[in-house]
Amino acid sequence: MGVWHFMSLGESPGAVTAALSYIKKRYEQNDIDFFGSDSGRAKAKKVSGIVIFTTPEVRHGQLSAKGKTCIDNPYNSDKGKEISLSDGKGKLNTFEIVLHFIRKEFRQMLEKERGKVYWLKADYRDLEFNLRQVARAFYVLSPPGTTGREIWVNLTGGSNVMNIATLLITVMSGVTGRAYYTYTRDTRLLQPANEDEFWCDIPVLKVDFDRNYEAILRILKKQKGWIEAKNLLSQVKRYRLQLSDLTEEDFRRNYLNKLDGWLIEREGNRNRLSQAGHRFLKLIDEEIIKALVYKEPLETPLLLNDVFDEEVPLAHS
Repeated sequence: MGVWHFMSLGESPGAVTAALSYIKKRYEQNDIDFFGSDSGRAKAKKVSGIVIFTTPEVRHGQLSAKGKTCIDNPYNSDKGKEISLSDGKGKLNTFEIVLHFIRKEFRQMLEKERGKVYWLKADYRDLEFNLRQVARAFYVLSPPGTTGREIWVNLTGGSNVMNIATLLITVMSGVTGRAYYTYTRDTRLLQPANEDEFWCDIPVLKVDFDRNYEAILRILKKQKGWIEAKNLLSQVKRYRLQLSDLTEEDFRRNYLNKLDGWLIEREGNRNRLSQAGHRFLKLIDEEIIKALVYKEPLETPLLLNDVFDEEVPLAHS
């Protein structure tokens, strides 16, 4: 079984193509240490699928090219032919350049693996939308109770909001085999210019919601208004026996002070849930988020075509 690559894409095609180029080089060299040895595997892992996480504006070439270019450089060189990112009508053709690269370098491998290339819709600014999109993608690629597909996450391209969402779901789900970003001195390059300083792994640790914080928020939600800190602590202790010895001062210092200004509002000793707190609870109570984080199967299973916005054909149209 190979690897599915989840890759955020902004306006620079090299964020995706250079990473894929590096991965292909490691595969051609049968660099088992790079891919990781599992179950006595003696061969490097193939690319079994690619998910391009980008906005409709990038996918459909709706942004202005504004004279932007990329550089078609040989591997391990920072020199090459400069190519316009315009589609000839002044619109950015980043997605098409990435797709052309995938077809050229990976079509044969993907067809042997019966792999797919999918587009997943992203938003440059909406964190919650991106969180839901990535959660659904990770769930369908690696459902609870199954071995699932191995997922590698590229956090190089796209907006900060897109990558924050991807990283948050990565650490909450624990289903990804690898997360990384790539470094280049010139973002226009389509391939790595110096592979020795190109690839940067990010530690992937499974994390859960803090149950003490969550208990505080849920009590405040039920209260539907202001509540004194002393009364709030008394209720929290009934929900969280681990906090039975917590003093009111430590409660303020270690919990209320930390939540203040975002998830809760405070006025003297009074506390209430903020609008951000309401949105947070709504988000973590969504079926797809709970299913992914707590490994609970959905009542209605998801299919790949239910989640991804488009299956991009490998054959030239």
